[in-house]
Amino acid sequence: MDSAGYFTEACEMIQEDVERTKDIVDSYVSIVEQDAKSVTVYDCIDCNEGVPDRSYVIHNPAFMDASYFRSLMRVSDDVKELPYRVDLDVLADYMANHTDTVMSSTVQRIVFCTGDEEDEDSLFKDSLLSDSIFEAGHDLPSDGLVGLRWWENDVVLVNLKKIIETSQDVLKADGNRFTEDDLMEELDRGVVVTLLHEVRHCAQENPYLSEERFSRLSFDFEIDAEEYARDCYDRSPVSVISKNRKKQRLISRPLQQERNGMTEREEM
Repeated sequence: MDSAGYFTEACEMIQEDVERTKDIVDSYVSIVEQDAKSVTVYDCIDCNEGVPDRSYVIHNPAFMDASYFRSLMRVSDDVKELPYRVDLDVLADYMANHTDTVMSSTVQRIVFCTGDEEDEDSLFKDSLLSDSIFEAGHDLPSDGLVGLRWWENDVVLVNLKKIIETSQDVLKADGNRFTEDDLMEELDRGVVVTLLHEVRHCAQENPYLSEERFSRLSFDFEIDAEEYARDCYDRSPVSVISKNRKKQRLISRPLQQERNGMTEREEM
């Protein structure tokens, strides 16, 4: 469905909740900040039932262009050491022009990481991420997870290291030899589908996204998210993966030195 009117509709629904709950203790919604581009909501509407409070931002899709999505993206230092990289500019353009931006309207960060514990250190430069790790106790995706969503603030994390490992395993499982191009194609799908899967989880938890706009594919959240992500990618595939040239240069030097040494030994 077209995103036109979504932000206005969401703001009206939020205001209705504010008025309805303003005199209720421990069960209310308030507007922290609002302008034409976004509205920040403090949601404690279910706190009296033991549900944690949360603050989130709903963005106006009219302003969610490629530069907006690019501003959300973070890459950990460990990811920069992997043999493959994600072209963030291409991915940002894809998110802005080939996906339903309403689904991403509450996403606050898109983080590419490895899931390793030491990988957290390089993310502390971003105050939103460091607060999430220190105060909310969030972890990076580990235990075999390719992606994760932090519930309180709709941070989406993509474990590129695990996606590379999983993509290699998928191709090996076919029993056939595969090329570099085969692997990169599998990585393209893995990265984009994982990202869209976690974005769909954000949309599932957006209380101001109407059922009509959401267009549920399944009442099982995981099935809904995976079907949504795969459908999006199948309709509009994109190439976002390339070799990490910096890493390849670092690897090639010792390999070349080793080859030179072998040649010298053979000649001797």
